[in-house]
Amino acid sequence: MDALKKTQDLISDTGWGYDDIRISVFGKLSGILHSAVVSAYFLQNHLTHKKWWEETYKDHFKMFEPSVPQTISCFDGQARAGLLLGVTSNAESAFRIIVRALDSTACGAGNAAFASIYDWLLRKTDELPDKSTYDLLRHIRNTKLHSDGVFRPPNGKDAKVKYRGETFKFEVNKTFTGFNWKLVTDLAQDNLDSMLRIVKSSVVASNVKIIDPQKEKKGVRSAFDF
Repeated sequence: MDALKKTQDLISDTGWGYDDIRISVFGKLSGILHSAVVSAYFLQNHLTHKKWWEETYKDHFKMFEPSVPQTISCFDGQARAGLLLGVTSNAESAFRIIVRALDSTACGAGNAAFASIYDWLLRKTDELPDKSTYDLLRHIRNTKLHSDGVFRPPNGKDAKVKYRGETFKFEVNKTFTGFNWKLVTDLAQDNLDSMLRIVKSSVVASNVKIIDPQKEKKGVRSAFDF
């Protein structure tokens, strides 16, 4: 998932500036993806090796040793959750800005629920087949963020999402299972590809400029500065 390379190609092809949300969204995504790579590397090459713990904790290792498996499991879960939350929040923020640029009155001036935001934008750009990606991102994000992994939707109803040929079930008051590295990286990849199609669509690309308020406020000149 080379978000940096694809962003640089997009800049060359379009001439959009670094403060344009159609560019900055990929710079932010690149930071999110590379943070996940660092976490995965640290997990595989350090946390799962006893030698690292012994060298880090030295004389105190024996005291911490019983809790090491739980710590590793917690770090792994937080790394996966961090990647998914970052990808979802980045997409949601960008989509709200784009919706407002296309139609300042749509979706309650871009303040409606995320589901309404991406449904409107995907229809507008003829990218509705991508909807399952955002449905699954949204359900997992809300489950992980708001209720510690337990599905508790506002409408009190179970939900199903068919994604990449597999049906993912969300049952009220039950823990969502299947949240593994493969799923979260698949979602991140599909999100990247989907956003590229959206910003390149005629309805979005035809806008001269769509300012990213965060970049404008900070005066950031590079999409890769945070």
